[in-house]
Amino acid sequence: MNNYEYLFSCTSWEQRFSFGLEHILTHEQVSNVKIFEVLEFQDQTKTSTEKALYLSQSKTTNEVVSVSMLDDTKSWKTLEKLFTDIDLDSKKVLIDISTMPRFLIWFTLHFLSLKNCEAHYIYFSPESYDDCDWLSGEPKEPRLIFKHSGLHLPDKNTLLILQTGFDTERVSQLLNIYEPSLALLAVQTGTQYNNFEKNINRHKEALSFQDIETFEIDSFSPDHGLNKLQEKVEIYKDTHNIIMASFGPKPTAIAMFKANISTPEAALIYVPAIEYNPNYSTGIRFDNIQRGVI
Repeated sequence: MNNYEYLFSCTSWEQRFSFGLEHILTHEQVSNVKIFEVLEFQDQTKTSTEKALYLSQSKTTNEVVSVSMLDDTKSWKTLEKLFTDIDLDSKKVLIDISTMPRFLIWFTLHFLSLKNCEAHYIYFSPESYDDCDWLSGEPKEPRLIFKHSGLHLPDKNTLLILQTGFDTERVSQLLNIYEPSLALLAVQTGTQYNNFEKNINRHKEALSFQDIETFEIDSFSPDHGLNKLQEKVEIYKDTHNIIMASFGPKPTAIAMFKANISTPEAALIYVPAIEYNPNYSTGIRFDNIQRGVI
């Protein structure tokens, strides 16, 4: 059993949020719990938020922190104040990234990186992904991540490095807006969750963009694909403006953050969507928990 001063998680309608929180509070020693709540999905997550507060009521503090998916400035200031007000000096903290939007993962990692603390992360996969026709809808304008927006020079072409998952809508959105000279699709290895059909074949059918190359990446390897990402960044950093986006298993969002830290000119970007399929995933797996240190 590990001792954590703070747990940071994000409420969700997905079953793995509540199941994961209960697992953490049962198997780890946690003093304080901060539950992020995305305002745009407040109605859908109300029951899960109430359950989270009930499960964590015995902790020294348990608090809901509201952030906006569509107002980056407001969310950034909220997190800046949060991490200014709490004492993390020489403390150990845990981030559950399982149901946390990627902008929020990267915002949180940014502020934790400024603290003298030991930041750990944990990720729970769902038991299954439902065979639904759509995952997200109405994608909004892509947003470069504050303080991690890379270097963009007018004499260089754009390269997109996109970790793919089962969501083709937002990948198409990025390709259409940036019209890169080249797009590299980081495709998850293996056949789990019907990966070949739902991920690889679906992207081949949906994307009409011509200049696309693929390479394999394993989000469930010890480095979550970091070495593969860094290899691609190293090859193209002198000739292209590089933008990285994550749409697959979220441990690779951790790897992309680390790739950005090692090569700051390679940007991180997020594509918000205001609609998500509530039946996207079911259950939780405890036999493949991903965890590590930032």
